[in-house]
Amino acid sequence: MRSRMGAHQALFDKIDHIHTLSKSLPINTDTTYVISELCKYCCILASAAIDVCMEDCLLEYCDKIRDQRVISYVRDRLGRARNPTIATIGAILESFDKDWRSRLEAFADQRIRSDVGSIVSNRNEIAHGRNSQVSFGRLLPWVKSAKSLCDHMETIVFP
Repeated sequence: MRSRMGAHQALFDKIDHIHTLSKSLPINTDTTYVISELCKYCCILASAAIDVCMEDCLLEYCDKIRDQRVISYVRDRLGRARNPTIATIGAILESFDKDWRSRLEAFADQRIRSDVGSIVSNRNEIAHGRNSQVSFGRLLPWVKSAKSLCDHMETIVFP
């Protein structure tokens, strides 16, 4: 069994937990604001989960090589800030294996591309202090697509 498998799942679990807690809050002016802020935080977690999944898959793949120079290089390259869109992920996967990018492209239909793009776009708006109108009603389907992407990414790197 892979040692890093599913490390991103903890972030998705946290999103589910926060959403469940937010549903238990009474609806008033104060809690509406708090729920909105919790949703923004969950959007950031969803973006991080995609990032963590990609990084963990690729680092674990490199660990099998047992060449510390390669591991160090990959860790350095993956440690840089990135927006985990399908295009970005595809470019990174392609640097390992062109077939990996092809498999990602074949998997990522328009809905997944759009949902992941929406997570990243809203994450950027939130991170840069701009107004994001994301709500749990919009975010949760995006998170479902992100989970599906992560599951598929694991099968690409570890068939």
